[in-house]
Amino acid sequence: MAYHGEDLDLRTSQTWTPSEVIQPAEAALSNGKRGSLLAGPVLVDDTVLACFNQAYDIAAAHRAGEVRVEHLLNAMTRLDASAAALETHGIRVVALKRETAAIIAGDIPAMPGSGPVSPRRSEDLAEVLKFATALAARRNTAVSVDDLLQVLFDHRGEFGASELLLRFVARAEPLPPLTRPEPRYAAPPRYAVDYGRPLYRNDYLGTQTDALQNSRIESLEQAVRALGQDLSNERHAIASLVRDFARDTVAHQDDQGRTHALLIDRIGSLESAFREGGPAAPVAAVDTSGLVAKLGDIEAALELRLQEMSQSWSVLSTRLQELEETIRQRPVQTEGGTALEDIRQAVDLKPISDRLDIIEEAVLGSHQSGFVELGDRLSRLEDGVGQVLATPTGDGRTDEIIGGIDRIHGLWGNVEGLSGNVAGLAGNLESLTGNVAGLSEKFDGLFGKVDTHSGSLTELLTNLSERVKGAESAIAAEIETAAAKHQAYTQDLTEVHEALLKVNQNQHTLAGAMDQWRTDSASDVAAIMNRLGEIDRDTALPAETLSALNTHMDQMNKFIIERYHRRHRFMYWLFGTDDWISASWPSTKAKIETDQHRLKVVEQTKA
Repeated sequence: MAYHGEDLDLRTSQTWTPSEVIQPAEAALSNGKRGSLLAGPVLVDDTVLACFNQAYDIAAAHRAGEVRVEHLLNAMTRLDASAAALETHGIRVVALKRETAAIIAGDIPAMPGSGPVSPRRSEDLAEVLKFATALAARRNTAVSVDDLLQVLFDHRGEFGASELLLRFVARAEPLPPLTRPEPRYAAPPRYAVDYGRPLYRNDYLGTQTDALQNSRIESLEQAVRALGQDLSNERHAIASLVRDFARDTVAHQDDQGRTHALLIDRIGSLESAFREGGPAAPVAAVDTSGLVAKLGDIEAALELRLQEMSQSWSVLSTRLQELEETIRQRPVQTEGGTALEDIRQAVDLKPISDRLDIIEEAVLGSHQSGFVELGDRLSRLEDGVGQVLATPTGDGRTDEIIGGIDRIHGLWGNVEGLSGNVAGLAGNLESLTGNVAGLSEKFDGLFGKVDTHSGSLTELLTNLSERVKGAESAIAAEIETAAAKHQAYTQDLTEVHEALLKVNQNQHTLAGAMDQWRTDSASDVAAIMNRLGEIDRDTALPAETLSALNTHMDQMNKFIIERYHRRHRFMYWLFGTDDWISASWPSTKAKIETDQHRLKVVEQTKA
């Protein structure tokens, strides 16, 4: 068995034959370069040859351009003998197999299409085989898997696969701490600079520190997500509590505003009734039981409402102070005299007396002037009668005198009617005087009732002032309690606001760190996405090939089945063919075609 490729000459002890030394100019092959180092055959054992062939097959299956050290390590994990050697050196075979398979699968195929592929060996693989051959030559033996592993362990700075191999080596001791204490007066450390060529695929292979950082970043991201979820839940809860508190406060303010308005209106109506309607009320019998009952209801409502109040009662206190000042301006000891004076001002008797005087003057004045005029007219009449008697009279004159006497008698009747009217007026005046006396008696009784009512009103005002003072003290205590509660609520809201600001600041810091991390990893993610897209496109080609192959296989299967049925019949066994009718006579098709061709040639010749 030999190596499957064309650029390595690997032989075992069964196929080993010495060969000539090939010059460097003759070492170039059509499939790739091969230097003077590997110009001749290389003696390896059967396990190493099987590993190289397996690596070649893996590279060809993934349509890679070169057989790299990663393909060789993956092949070592697939063979039992090489896997045992890896476990002997303390390497975790399963983890190494999984990592190398992921790296190989992530490579972009260098040779698209569906034709055969012949990958070349890489320069790193040639270098590893070179150093392994040198180690085996010292012992004068064939190259083994141990030699290959020893080369990878010793030359870890030259091969990128060495870091991959060392990552899965079992460590006897834990890793040293990341930071070590340094002496106080120690010289600064010096580091050697390696100007060698860059490692193959070193940019794409992760180190142990990268894996540790990735795990830490992932755990940090999960913690940040959980913290963000908790913060959002707490923020929603706090927002709902603040919203409920604001809604309750607004509703409470509305209720208190309506209650304040109603109470202020009732107090205003009471104040207006006290200031305006107080003096005129005693004219009739006033029932104070309704007012006392209303005051009792107001007091009960105040006692019930004081338990729910939590805000300032400045407006109500001002109105109560004004009412108290108004009450204080009216002393209790002069309350009766003030009420009498108010009643006398309200029931003014001067217009009545003036009206009586006018009536008396009108009655007496008109009759006196009538009597005077009557006396003048009688005197003039006497003078006229005397003159008439002194002068001689005739018949016509006597008739005139008799007519004048009749007129005098009519005037005298009028005078008697006037005297009767005067007597009636005098009787009316006496009855009016009696009515005035009765009215004065009624006023005396009314004054007594006013005195009694003023005493009860004084007691009522005294009780009202005491109740108002008690209500004022209760309202002042409730105002102090409400102010303390308001201050406590303000302090709690301030603490909640500060906590929300701190949470928001921490969240912004975490968001900035996450954005920075995403920005740093954007290029890597883009490269991975591009490679995945290319893998998807390249994966579609084998799928098409497999579909075409399935179609051909189906057609072949049908053809084989039909052929099987044809060749296992009695007619085929008897005649040796399934078309025994056409095989019985010679075919004339070739003769007919020959005649047609001959005729065409003849026609062309004639033309």
